[in-house]
Amino acid sequence: PLFRSAMYAPSSVWYTMADGTFVNVTVDTVYPWDGNVTITTSLKSSMSYNIHVRIPSWADGSTVAVNGNRPEAVQAGSIHPVPCTGNSTISLQLMMKIRIDRRYNNAAAVYKGPLLYGLEIAENFTILRNYSFESRDYQILNSTAWNYGLWLDDDSNPEKFLEFTYRGLQKNAPPFSIAGSPTMIRAKGHLLPFWGYDRGSAAAPPQSPVNVTSSGKMDTIMLLPFGATELRIGELPTLKPVN
Repeated sequence: PLFRSAMYAPSSVWYTMADGTFVNVTVDTVYPWDGNVTITTSLKSSMSYNIHVRIPSWADGSTVAVNGNRPEAVQAGSIHPVPCTGNSTISLQLMMKIRIDRRYNNAAAVYKGPLLYGLEIAENFTILRNYSFESRDYQILNSTAWNYGLWLDDDSNPEKFLEFTYRGLQKNAPPFSIAGSPTMIRAKGHLLPFWGYDRGSAAAPPQSPVNVTSSGKMDTIMLLPFGATELRIGELPTLKPVN
């Protein structure tokens, strides 16, 4: 192959092949927040070659197209060869569906594409000690509730309960932060006061599903990419309304 793309990030590579052909390969994407990946090749040759692209195992329904031609389906969990000739533009669409992975006590871990999502918790930072070179010890405490159960009773259709929003990269804020996260998932949750602490940390989530009265108050909660939070809960118990 002329080039193999195993990881996706904005990048550009220049190199010379064994026959002296100079090649430039550019990748344009905002992955992992969006599944659109454009790979452009530039070379002073009309040679035929393959670009190999990695299709993640979660990316069912993904497609690839070359030079604006009709997209073709690709197999999830594979390295897919894309035939090209001369200068080419490859448009890869990795399908990022919300999916649920059940964890300890049947708690739900929410994924979209390669990213695990965790509960957004307001963070209160206190500096405990200052060191040289502007390094510090911090204490981080929550200033909003963390012990929520998630309203989700159909793992096969999570979009019915979870609303995904892509708002794009934010100026002057790193993408893996609460202020700068390009993506979020809006959900409904119910406070579970009996889910408390164990030795200073969140106790194991209660067994799912958790029975709650159908008239109980549901709050709107936000899920952010796990790496965008400092106080992290990525496994939430799910709820079962009862009369």
